[in-house]
Amino acid sequence: KPLPLFFLALPLIHLPPPTSLFRFSVSNDLKYDAERDLKDIDAPNLPVHALNKIKYGDTATSEGILFATYSALIGESQAGGQHRTRLNQILDWCKDDFDGVIVFDECHKAKNASSTKMGKAVLDLQKNLPQARVVYASATGASEPKNMIYMSRLGIWGEGTPFRTFDDFLHAIEKRGVGAMEIVAMDMKVNGMYIARQLSFSGVTFRIEEIPLDAAYKDVYNKAAKLWAEALVVFQKAADLIGLESRKSLWGQFWGAHQRFFKYLCIAAKVRRLVELAQEELSKGKCVVIGLQSTGEARTREVLDENEGHLNC
Repeated sequence: KPLPLFFLALPLIHLPPPTSLFRFSVSNDLKYDAERDLKDIDAPNLPVHALNKIKYGDTATSEGILFATYSALIGESQAGGQHRTRLNQILDWCKDDFDGVIVFDECHKAKNASSTKMGKAVLDLQKNLPQARVVYASATGASEPKNMIYMSRLGIWGEGTPFRTFDDFLHAIEKRGVGAMEIVAMDMKVNGMYIARQLSFSGVTFRIEEIPLDAAYKDVYNKAAKLWAEALVVFQKAADLIGLESRKSLWGQFWGAHQRFFKYLCIAAKVRRLVELAQEELSKGKCVVIGLQSTGEARTREVLDENEGHLNC
């Protein structure tokens, strides 16, 4: 998926400033994938800027590609000022006449555009940059009609269409069911707005490998649960001691760390068996592909950059 997205934008990336390509995605790790993909299409000299690494008041970074997560898009500075929000900062960079490319990767994250801050920011960005070329990319762009609300640039509803507003479009589609959605998809395909591809599943089989937990792992898990219970009590006492009134941020950080800890603890239980399975398949002359999420690559590379290190791979 990333390479076709860059090929779409490549003719415009070389236009003069301001930035000719914005890419919004779900993880900062994907910034490094974007840099690798640019090398693959013979455009390694285009700078890729991470929005979360740029100060709120900085509007000098206006050339190349701006990469941002959806959570960064709704970021706000506590200091205030003209660029108190990331959205205002981006709009100030672009100016009203921006005609570059905005790619919403994993765009289904904005599906609740009418009720979430993130969704509203995606809509506002499109509304305030009317000349921008917008690309929506997702494997699950809209599981039901109401989730299409963020796709305001499709030209299916609004001025010059049969549906004056999105609500009119939604009512008409929901009234006619799945058949109407199929017609919408066909119409988009005919008009060159819609590309849907997938890898072949010929010969694919699927099975779940159940991994029994040994006594040593169960002991580690129980001790970890006890430790976090004790930490919860300590944090509550600390908050009381300093008279902390608003504890939303405190508990957000605490339970976020708690969730990450047990997620990785569960992953650790699978590693030994995973290695055994991989070695078995390799011995049969097969290739092994291991899917990973939240690898920590972005943070690892940040530390390496800070200390002038490099990965041995």
